[in-house]
Amino acid sequence: PMLSVLQASRGNRKATFYRGKSKKCWPTYLKLEAIENLENIVSREMGYWGSILPNRDFIDESNYLSLLIENSHSVTIAGDLPAMMTSIEVRSPFLDQEMVAAAMGVHYNRKVKGPTDGSQLKNILRKAVHGLVPEVVLQAPKRGFGAVVQERDLLLGGWRKYADEIFHDYPESDLFDGKKIEKQWMYAKNGRNVQWNELAKLFAIGTWMNDN
Repeated sequence: PMLSVLQASRGNRKATFYRGKSKKCWPTYLKLEAIENLENIVSREMGYWGSILPNRDFIDESNYLSLLIENSHSVTIAGDLPAMMTSIEVRSPFLDQEMVAAAMGVHYNRKVKGPTDGSQLKNILRKAVHGLVPEVVLQAPKRGFGAVVQERDLLLGGWRKYADEIFHDYPESDLFDGKKIEKQWMYAKNGRNVQWNELAKLFAIGTWMNDN
């Protein structure tokens, strides 16, 4: 799939990625008649915005579209929610429009350095605060809000009873194929390679559908 992405035209690479994902994901969980009537709106939106500002490098195109579409909710998740839990009002200087414009204008090879474990992301920011924060914090790998949650451990651990109930009798709908979803859950319990993040989402959706 990544080869088709890299071979796609500028501005259309992220859209190609999403089209590839849907071709692999939809038949695994959805009813065939539903797939015939579905439109990949996210891919179309990626192509629209990508065509307006096609970046030479895929990582810049991906970042641009991520800011507009994929991570537009991150302001709430990573900023507002933890702050509200402790009755603090947040100010986010890095979300200033001029700051975002300046950051998008810097070539990615000046922002991302070193190994692939994420320990050298935000290279410019690390340089800016060098000597102001402890070295152990400065060189720590990236850890997003909630990223330590392991879907596999939850679904096979404390939530297994509830996961069995949901996946063995998935709520009826015009979209999801309960038999396909149950099959993936059986694969998961038997140690086969599955997409745990997708199963976790299906678990959440199934729980919501039962409650509503």
